[in-house]
Amino acid sequence: MDTVLGTAFVAAILIAVVVLIIMQMVKDKRAGKSSCGCKCAGCANAGMCHANAKKIKKIEKQIKKKKKMQAKALRG
Repeated sequence: MDTVLGTAFVAAILIAVVVLIIMQMVKDKRAGKSSCGCKCAGCANAGMCHANAKKIKKIEKQIKKKKKMQAKALRG
């Protein structure tokens, strides 16, 4: 019985650590940080890592612009 509890305890700790690591990776990815820890200037894959982020920012700008235009139309 003691070995089962010990195994379950160790497994729970390992699962918690893995979940925390994944959460940090997701947070870093959303913040635009590189997962490799290096600067992107010298990275051959920089375009692949950040291609989607650039598209998302462009779309967000378009949405903001449309909202401003709609607000002006409602006011004027």
